[in-house]
Amino acid sequence: MKRKKKKNTAGKAPVKSPGMKRPGALLALTQPSGSGSYTVQVTDHFLPENTGVYEVRYQDGKTVSVEKSDGAYDLAVSVETFSQLAAGLYGLRTAAFRPGTEIAGKEDILNQVFHKKNVYTS
Repeated sequence: MKRKKKKNTAGKAPVKSPGMKRPGALLALTQPSGSGSYTVQVTDHFLPENTGVYEVRYQDGKTVSVEKSDGAYDLAVSVETFSQLAAGLYGLRTAAFRPGTEIAGKEDILNQVFHKKNVYTS
């Protein structure tokens, strides 16, 4: 059995986690039953083009659409907090204590989307 050679990654840019792509991460989340929408403002100082308010429309537990919006937000978070929420490392209640997090509305829906999951890391 041959061993794979490891690539030398010294001096290269870090790899982005899946949570760094907001629309993709929001599309992948399990949504509440029924139908509705909520908005999330994400602030990304590293990639300012990712900063914005994203409106998520859902139906029957699945995401229907994710679009950038100029409207008000229901949840405001940093990109770091967003990535951790999307991965399920902790829930909305814990995120509320993180700097830059503001819950402005639809807390019951947001709690169904962003909840702690069993995450195993090594």
